[in-house]
Amino acid sequence: MPDLFVHFASGYLVAPKLGLQGRREAVFVVGALLPDFLARIPIVVLDEFFQLNTLWFFLSFHTPAALLVSCYFLAMLFPQAQRRDYFGWLFSGALLHQCLDLMQGQFHEGTYMLFFPFSFKTTELRLFHNDAGIYLFPLLMMAVVWSHRQRKRLSHFNQERWENDIDR
Repeated sequence: MPDLFVHFASGYLVAPKLGLQGRREAVFVVGALLPDFLARIPIVVLDEFFQLNTLWFFLSFHTPAALLVSCYFLAMLFPQAQRRDYFGWLFSGALLHQCLDLMQGQFHEGTYMLFFPFSFKTTELRLFHNDAGIYLFPLLMMAVVWSHRQRKRLSHFNQERWENDIDR
């Protein structure tokens, strides 16, 4: 849970810095969660609970190449005129996720196959421990709540300003 929340928070906190709001922001955040939805959740369910040996199959969905294809197909769910934009927001969020994951160190030689399908070699930078999300969780939760309140207040302020402009 903390790792998934770290990716949610990263998308939620970074999106406004990229000028994304509303639907664009939501799609970017979904993109930031997408690698774990495609890989980690099936691994936990199928590998851990049902003892099916699917680890390496689903780890391939946590690679830039597989995310490129996944985002492309997900973009097909949106109106044709906007597919390129939706693809960009999804894939940008997924790349943010990948960047954060590449910075952490795992228990062993790593699980992130950055150059898949050309190489099965795992890559990681080991800048922080894989449990760092547990320690960052309270800080990120406060940052998300603060950001949400700021956005809500700014939205309310803009709404009042808009209504005052109409009254003039």
